[in-house]
Amino acid sequence: MQRVLRKYSRFLFLLVSILASILTSAQYQPKVIMMKLRPGLGAEASAMQSLQPDFNKWNAVVYKVFPHHQPPAEPTNTFGDSLVDLSRWYQLEYKADIPEWRVAGRLRESGLFSCVERRPLNQLFYVPNDSLLGHQFYLNNIKAFDAWNVEQGDTDVVVGITDTGIDRLQEDLKDGIKYNYQDTVDGIDNDNDGFVDNFCGWDIGNNDNNVQWGPKGHGTFVSGFVSAVPDNGKGIAGVGYHTKILPVKIDNPDGLLVHDYEGIVYAADHNCSVINCSWGGPVYSKFGEDVVNYAIYNRDVLVVAACGNSNNDVWMYPAAYKQVLSVAATDSMDVRWSQSSYGSRVDLCAPGTFVYSTWVNNIYFSSHGTSFSAPMVAAAAALVKAHFPSLSGLQLGEQLRVHTDYIDSIAGNIPTKGKMGTGRLNIYKALTDTLSPSVRYTEMHSSGKDTLLLWGTFRNYLAPTSANTKAVIFSSSPYLQIIDSVFQIGALQTMASVSNAAQPFRIKIMPGIPLSCRTELRIKYYGSNYSDYEYIPLVINKDYLTIDTNDIRLTITSKGRYGFNDDAMNEGEGMIYKGGRNILSNAGLLLASSSNRVSDNIYGVSGYDHDFKVLDILSEVKALQAGGGQTFYSRFNDDSAGFAKQNLMVKQYITASSQVGSRKYILLEYHIFNTGNNAVNGLYAGLYADFDIGISSNNKASYDHLRRLAYTWEINGGKYGGINLLRGKNPNVYNIDNDGSNGSVKIYDGFYSFEKYQALTQRRDSAAYGSAGGDVSSMLGAGTYNLAPGDSIIVAFAILAGDNLYDIQQSAQDAYDKYFNTASIENTESSADFSAALWPNPANDRVELVLKSDYKTKFSINMLGGKGNFIRQVAIKNVGPTAERFEFSVKDLPAGIYYLQIRTDKHEKVLKIVVHK
Repeated sequence: MQRVLRKYSRFLFLLVSILASILTSAQYQPKVIMMKLRPGLGAEASAMQSLQPDFNKWNAVVYKVFPHHQPPAEPTNTFGDSLVDLSRWYQLEYKADIPEWRVAGRLRESGLFSCVERRPLNQLFYVPNDSLLGHQFYLNNIKAFDAWNVEQGDTDVVVGITDTGIDRLQEDLKDGIKYNYQDTVDGIDNDNDGFVDNFCGWDIGNNDNNVQWGPKGHGTFVSGFVSAVPDNGKGIAGVGYHTKILPVKIDNPDGLLVHDYEGIVYAADHNCSVINCSWGGPVYSKFGEDVVNYAIYNRDVLVVAACGNSNNDVWMYPAAYKQVLSVAATDSMDVRWSQSSYGSRVDLCAPGTFVYSTWVNNIYFSSHGTSFSAPMVAAAAALVKAHFPSLSGLQLGEQLRVHTDYIDSIAGNIPTKGKMGTGRLNIYKALTDTLSPSVRYTEMHSSGKDTLLLWGTFRNYLAPTSANTKAVIFSSSPYLQIIDSVFQIGALQTMASVSNAAQPFRIKIMPGIPLSCRTELRIKYYGSNYSDYEYIPLVINKDYLTIDTNDIRLTITSKGRYGFNDDAMNEGEGMIYKGGRNILSNAGLLLASSSNRVSDNIYGVSGYDHDFKVLDILSEVKALQAGGGQTFYSRFNDDSAGFAKQNLMVKQYITASSQVGSRKYILLEYHIFNTGNNAVNGLYAGLYADFDIGISSNNKASYDHLRRLAYTWEINGGKYGGINLLRGKNPNVYNIDNDGSNGSVKIYDGFYSFEKYQALTQRRDSAAYGSAGGDVSSMLGAGTYNLAPGDSIIVAFAILAGDNLYDIQQSAQDAYDKYFNTASIENTESSADFSAALWPNPANDRVELVLKSDYKTKFSINMLGGKGNFIRQVAIKNVGPTAERFEFSVKDLPAGIYYLQIRTDKHEKVLKIVVHK
């Protein structure tokens, strides 16, 4: 019989291992989008009515994730923590052959949602082992026997097990379940909670009341650590002793955790004091964060989660969310289990290797994983709750966290010292020691560029602190120098708080800090008979910002991308015109010299390309702020392009003006240098923009040849968005039907380099030929250029918006006039080899030109019309190192705007001339 059991359990674990490996490689659920409706939109169904044509086209189903939830009556709880409104979360599932980023982009640009994101596909945290020789050594390690002499639990203190279901007939578990006698199985929702016959928990994955395990017995194994019934002469004793569990099944028939976070909400809404999550993944989710904050703040529940089995310090969610109690795994000697994750988000640890528990069909054996350390901690929290019923969920977690046994000094733990939390779980201490405070830093804020100011709120969750309690910050980063590191917290009563806003920590940012540098500060707490610490994550030296000088609010980056800095479109605001909705999904610079030599960071084959490497982060050019304008400078190259690298370096200037007539565009100027040893021939420079105006599937794109303007609009009327080539030879436009219709390149299946090159070199004036419109984007380029080593060119564009076609055409003309003015961006370059000025201006007869050069150089000067058209060449002689004056006539020119184009072998300036009669 034992041989049969071994064989059976080995088969089950092999099956689970295979499925787990599949889960490990996947991070998102395909064709599933989460979206949170903005508040204040009135009736929610009618608010999304404008998207119904898109839903139909996508063959989509949209449903409310938590249909029984209402907005919280108050914005905060009694401690001032913000309450979470889950009633505005929706899930969209679709079948059409459209990439997730396109669907998410359309939802974002609708302006209806405060958050749109793909849904992570999380995994179970365990490594199976089919040995039947295991035993419950862990009860000694965590001092469970001593704890049970103090507290044996309360059957009304319930731990929610969000997992793969349970074997309801398991001999050692069936009496450890919290049954709902208010809703027995009769086909009626007797307790009016919206769930029919939820007598024994709920299967969220299949939306029924059958929590019996399916393809995976993981939930049965996890449950044994909490509620395996003691003193019944069978099997094992759960750590929670008399504690009950509520099974919440979160996987679908294939064993995929498709409704993981919904399981947390169900458990929180059904009177669980503690919720266990022996699963997770590396993807941050706003939806997931909202859910755990709802459980913690709205429902006063402690959420316990396994930190992962990756043997590294990668954050795993939900364990890495700030207020979740994160658990790592140790062995029988209190050494970190070799596969346990670790890091600054870990709060404490518990045994997790060769740990013995219940399995399906009344089998028992041992296994490994933080999946099994977490329920020990959850069970311990239930014992503490039974003993101290007035403690809040967060206080339960802190009581466990500050009363562990210190294990960092053990030789095997030295490599991860400070990254396994406060130590190994000790339930007896948590039940008997009530003298320790627990101070945590919350509501953190920061400001400053060269010197960072850091302030927030210190809250004490447990026993009062002494008058000499203080917080001291430390940093191991070579890029940070702590200037003011100490804040005197003083005496704080239980649940009292104090802010250091008047005395912020001050940190000097050192030269050479990497872009968007992610680092951590360590805060240590000192007081009478009290010491503790925590880590504070920081992102410093961000390489993007949002420029908001005029009617356009645009997120710009240091690397030639616009709208959003990251692929998930979380860092940035897109492009907002006159305070409306975002109208830009993605925009960026492209440089290409062949179909397989294309450098950019716009859409790529799978996700985005990341070919540009930032050399200088965005900084403001002070000299150009006159007249209410802003100019930002950055520098990047294509060193990250791999085999497609062309050895190109770009100086980027981005200018916005608040002057009348200049409020509806932003100027983009690129100085492109060949830094390699070989010539770059046949070079094209282009700007790609994917505008989504109104309903993006009803958009059209066209081209104004005269103004070199590619623009997008919605067929039902509304705003216009566009890109305008200001400076560059042989302009070329390719307006794209993103779905590949009408013979266009198709980017729904990936935007390949050869397709980008095709868009830069071939002509396509219009996109979305039909009357219904479509999903479109635009490529506007110039070329070709031949660059010898050390040579450079200048190309300039504008990103524009307008209220109608005439308006955006006028904006294009205004942008051209603004760019070719005496205050041109070019004049900011310290490497310019000459200066030039005109007087008088306006003029009606003769104009005096003053040229000054630091060395002898040869000039060529052309007179251009208002549209940049060539009129004539102006003769000029060599200019020496002193200022010289020249006159030329404009008497024969009709009244209007003209430009004097002055070129040397290295630089070019264009001066605006106004002729009046």
